[in-house]
Amino acid sequence: MRRPVTGEVHVHHGRMYVESDPEAGESAWDLGLARTDYRVRCCARGMDKGSGPDARGDKEPRAVSCLLPFWPGPPRPEQVIRQTSRIAACRHRFARGLPPPAAPEECAERERLAREAEERAAEERRLHHERWEWGGRLPSGRLRAVGGNVRGLLRFDSDLVHALDAAGPGVQRTTAVLAAHRACEAAGLTDVPWVARALTALSSGRPLPPPFDDPALMRETLRRDPRVPDRSVLGAVPPERPPYRPPVRGEYDTPVFMHGTTGPSGRGPISQPHFALPAVLAAADPAPLRAALDAVWHAVHTYGEHYPRLLAEVRSGCAGPPPADG
Repeated sequence: MRRPVTGEVHVHHGRMYVESDPEAGESAWDLGLARTDYRVRCCARGMDKGSGPDARGDKEPRAVSCLLPFWPGPPRPEQVIRQTSRIAACRHRFARGLPPPAAPEECAERERLAREAEERAAEERRLHHERWEWGGRLPSGRLRAVGGNVRGLLRFDSDLVHALDAAGPGVQRTTAVLAAHRACEAAGLTDVPWVARALTALSSGRPLPPPFDDPALMRETLRRDPRVPDRSVLGAVPPERPPYRPPVRGEYDTPVFMHGTTGPSGRGPISQPHFALPAVLAAADPAPLRAALDAVWHAVHTYGEHYPRLLAEVRSGCAGPPPADG
């Protein structure tokens, strides 16, 4: 048991205080009170002075005296015994001004609403970036699932990609056949007999004849046939696209549209026949939308630096109002 402190005992409104003497070196007390479950709050007087520099040099700062309030009964929420410093008084005033704590059910509801708000914001950010990727509008489910070279063609002409999606299977198939023919014309292959037979079959909706039924054999035939012209062109370079700008303060602008009307030539020469024949294979794809997108993409690279001419012709064949997001 600790020995009693040297100091004065005060009773005020049923509460007992022990004020110790700091000069006596007493730091423990024992009033012989029965143990209870009630809280005992300890606070120091002179805290404002004790927090400053101590005149004793390198010794620890000290408070002037200690004040111990004992509750003979359960304490009440806003019960203040005595203000011991300006800092404590300020904190007490702030605490008394706070609203009562929310019920657990209310806290759970607030957390749920906050999670839903963050999920909505994350989805808006995702959609904003997707609009930018697809040239200013959301793609349809068909474009999301089509695969192939759709994203490559987006870089050259995003409007055309959405227009082909909205055009329907008939226009898509016609566009695929047109792109294959234009690619072979640009590569000088229309007079090569086995290529001419494939273009005729493609136009009539029949399966492609050999060697187009075997891509490896097709490439080998292309390499060995002396009638295949040696044509090259500078590679196609898509228009420069502005960098993605994340939304600021939740404000979502409309991303820029990309049109394939101009494009610098900065790539080295490419072999036109080697890009033209894949356009024929792509145009025969059973899925009309994928056939159109892939055939146009290969034809763009066959045209190389002159690709805007091709895209203008293709776009005129499937012109229409911009499709809605879907």
